[in-house]
Amino acid sequence: MGITAGHMKLAFDELDRSMKELGKDVNAEQLGEIVKQHAFTGALSGAGAALPGAGAIIATGAAATSILAMYVRIAKALGVTFEDGALKALASGVVADLSATVITNVALAAAVSFIPGFGQIGASVLSMIGNFTLVYVAAYIFIKMLSNLLKADREISNLSGEELKNYAASITSETNMKDIVKEAKKQYKENK
Repeated sequence: MGITAGHMKLAFDELDRSMKELGKDVNAEQLGEIVKQHAFTGALSGAGAALPGAGAIIATGAAATSILAMYVRIAKALGVTFEDGALKALASGVVADLSATVITNVALAAAVSFIPGFGQIGASVLSMIGNFTLVYVAAYIFIKMLSNLLKADREISNLSGEELKNYAASITSETNMKDIVKEAKKQYKENK
């Protein structure tokens, strides 16, 4: 079963209402499963943080790649198309917007990774939770953005990467990200 609780469920429900206005249905279970698969792929990349120093940075980069793949799968599941390179620009923009959320975790994981044994294990655990959270929050932003664009009757396929990044940034600024991060960590614990 995918992730369909809390704020994420509300975002799926809102997207479903927006898609129904276009005569399409949203399979929230399918979308929740896509989010779960990519969030755990991101989490698994956190194991690379055991490499002293740069491991946490490399692991976060792998999570960013998982975000792009997730966006592609969600768009395909919804039958939504994007301009070439737009999703890549969006994914990088979302990761940049979330950098304040992620940077502390990456820095802490990098620092403790220099402690042999327990420090390396701790760095991996921190990165796994952090990367899961990063992908989960990125999914939430994407789902909310799609819903808002559909409600505004915007032609999504014609939006540039820059326009998509601006829409995502507005969602980030109008959302209590602490609540979404807290929910993501809870989902990690419940689904691991």
